[in-house]
Amino acid sequence: MLFSVNRSARYFTAFGCVLHANQDSHQLGAIPERLGVAIEKARHIALGDACTTGDVFLKMLPLLAQMGITTLRQALDASEKTYFARVKY
Repeated sequence: MLFSVNRSARYFTAFGCVLHANQDSHQLGAIPERLGVAIEKARHIALGDACTTGDVFLKMLPLLAQMGITTLRQALDASEKTYFARVKY
C-alpha cells in the first residue's frame, strides 16, 4: 500500500519542509494554517485528521509543481535535502 498512515504523516512533514524550509514547525496544526486550510473540527480523530491531511496535500501539489517537483520521487528527494531530514529524533 502506497499511503499508509505512517507514510502519509512522514510525507506530510517532509513536503512541508520543502515548501516552508524556514519555518520551525511542520506539524499537522502548523502546515494547514500556513496554507489556509481549515482544520477539521474532529481533530485527533482519524477521519478528521485524514481529511485535513488530504486537503493539505491538494494545496501542496501546485506549490511543489511551481518548484519543478511533479512526482512523488522528486518530492521525496527534495525532502531529503532539507535540514529536518538530517535531524535525529
